[in-house]
Amino acid sequence: MKRTISMPLVWPALPVSRCREQSGSIRKYRRLITLIMAIAVIAAGCKDDPASSDEENKPVSFEANFQTAFTFLAPPPMIELQITGNGTATLLGTTVFNSLSTVNGTVVPNIQIGSMELTGANGDKATGSFEGEATPPDANGNVTFSGNYTITGGTGSFNGASGSGTYSGSANIGIGTGQLTFTGTVTLP
Repeated sequence: MKRTISMPLVWPALPVSRCREQSGSIRKYRRLITLIMAIAVIAAGCKDDPASSDEENKPVSFEANFQTAFTFLAPPPMIELQITGNGTATLLGTTVFNSLSTVNGTVVPNIQIGSMELTGANGDKATGSFEGEATPPDANGNVTFSGNYTITGGTGSFNGASGSGTYSGSANIGIGTGQLTFTGTVTLP
């Protein structure tokens, strides 16, 4: 038969003054922990929430550069052009440029207006318009042009985007190629 010995559990006796000291220390410790937790909660609440941050709605620098080719759709004096190009653009990476442009050749400098679409490799598109001036062709068929553009929206990350800036470029009407640069800002939603 097994015999079990049981011993009473005895805590060491502390003087009453020592218990009060420990009780006061525990209260201070609990207050300190509560204060630290309150500060942590407040600090976490002060952090910017990326979903509602104004950072997303701030304009960012926008640049695009293209080598272009164009086709005449209508002859002078109201010249209509289909312009295409390949290059790169901020936020889009490798980009294809497409545009319909009308050049009023009855005034000097020629007035140029048009619509544009920039399509990134991932399929996102920025759409907009432009308006500016173009020089009449020189003896070698070279023209230069410049003006202002506006981004009015698009698809993907450019859905609801806005932006503006300047454009400039040159082309040779004899060979049907040129170059085009955009510089400005864009604001994504």
